Amino acid sequence: MADNHGLKWLLGLAGVIVILAGLKAAEAIVIPIMLALFVAIISTPFLRALTRRGVPSYMAVLIVLSVLIIFGGALG
Repeated sequence: MADNHGLKWLLGLAGVIVILAGLKAAEAIVIPIMLALFVAIISTPFLRALTRRGVPSYMAVLIVLSVLIIFGGALG
């Protein structure tokens, strides 16, 4: 029984290492995708708040996008 438990841990650790190696190999693709997801998740509450207040959806997207661009430019 102890060998089975150790084998599960070993296989789990090997799986984590394979996943991390794959992420490292594909970091040129993964990092921009993760950044885009992060920005989308962060800006969704603001977008919903604007649409709840009666702002048309295309205008709300433009407002949120312009705020993100201004904020990103200020950081740069």
